[in-house]
Amino acid sequence: MRRTVWIVFAVILLVRTCFAEWETTIVDSSSYFSGRCDIAVDSDNHPAICYCKSIADNPGLYYAFYDGLNWNIEIADSGWDFKGLSITFDQNNYPHISYGACYPSYDLRHAWKDAEGWHYEILDTSGFGSSNYLHCSSIVTDANNHIHIAYSVGGDLAGRGIQYAFWDGSSWSLDTLVSDGSMVCLSTDVDTNNYPHITDWFGVYCKFNGADWEIDTLDFAEYGGVRLRLDSQNRPNIVYCDAFGNVFWAYYDGSWVIDSVGVSAQGSNAPFDLDIDDYVHIIYHSVPDTSLRYVTNTSEDWTDEVICIPDNVTGSQASGIAVDGSGNIHVCDSDISPSYMKLIRYHHRAGSGIKEPEDETQIPESRLVQNYPNPFNSSCVITAPSGATIEIFNLNGKCIGAFDKTPCVWQPNESISSGVYLIRATVGDQTITKRAILIK
Repeated sequence: MRRTVWIVFAVILLVRTCFAEWETTIVDSSSYFSGRCDIAVDSDNHPAICYCKSIADNPGLYYAFYDGLNWNIEIADSGWDFKGLSITFDQNNYPHISYGACYPSYDLRHAWKDAEGWHYEILDTSGFGSSNYLHCSSIVTDANNHIHIAYSVGGDLAGRGIQYAFWDGSSWSLDTLVSDGSMVCLSTDVDTNNYPHITDWFGVYCKFNGADWEIDTLDFAEYGGVRLRLDSQNRPNIVYCDAFGNVFWAYYDGSWVIDSVGVSAQGSNAPFDLDIDDYVHIIYHSVPDTSLRYVTNTSEDWTDEVICIPDNVTGSQASGIAVDGSGNIHVCDSDISPSYMKLIRYHHRAGSGIKEPEDETQIPESRLVQNYPNPFNSSCVITAPSGATIEIFNLNGKCIGAFDKTPCVWQPNESISSGVYLIRATVGDQTITKRAILIK
């Protein structure tokens, strides 16, 4: 019915096509992981995953993104223990992550990437501590590039319920919407008026009307994990679990309608997203067989299928799902053992954009030429169709490099300063220009 640190390795292993239309890629298997991972897609339908390494040579908040050809991995923030991760993209295709530090500092943080690289800021430390840490956060940006973060503090009773942080383009403001002292899961989205909506697993629903917050309590079954998405008509859609992990979909159409999805999720965790036609797409970790599964109502009834069955581990954690503008489905999860997560995985439907069409005439012009990483420090790889001529210009129009075959590697010499450069690829009678950002 319904919607810095460059790690120059693309150690991406295509492990297998698990079932039918799903394909699985191991994005990172280099260390131990903790907490949940989350996924978002940019306007080019490229997926990005945020996750945390807790025991490693370089522990911290990690960001893996697919550039159209390969996965790339970066460190967004260094540290030992981050929780409550949530990721989104702004209108300029830059990623933003909300998360909490648990040791040695305890706080709410916001990390973002721009042309200069990764940055982070501490937004809230009040009430945080070794017994009161960030349990959950949910981040979204609106059409004005303003940032909305809903979050909750868990651990011992912190005396804080639903918290809200807002960036208006110049400064942050913090607000307590509901204070009940409970550790809660929550989710947020913004409507077409750029007003935020937030719900938590106790059925508290907060909506900003442009002047004040309207706060209601929904008469649903007991919540487990909860997710909120607004459809194309600004109607809230909520997927939640009861105390037994049974998954439900609730949507507002003049009054609340509740539909049992007919499946049970381990850990009461069932992330979902809406496609452009407002259909529901849910992932969950199955109770009986530890499989990662996918449910949708794109047909007359709910259909349930296996995405993948994890190997030699206790199960998987269904962490994130995103449906892009073409209706393609992107999923991230982790295989887990009793004490740690073994790897970060990415699942997608065949033809979702991670698999290039064989006929180059079918590829959008913006993707015929790729340069990665971008921004870069010492070198970048440039790819283009066979026979293309590559030229590199500074912003004064001076050609500072040329290549007659691809892929090629551009390694600027010491005389080339930091800044923006233009890569011009000539393919027959077609000319394509891409931007490259050099940071020294």
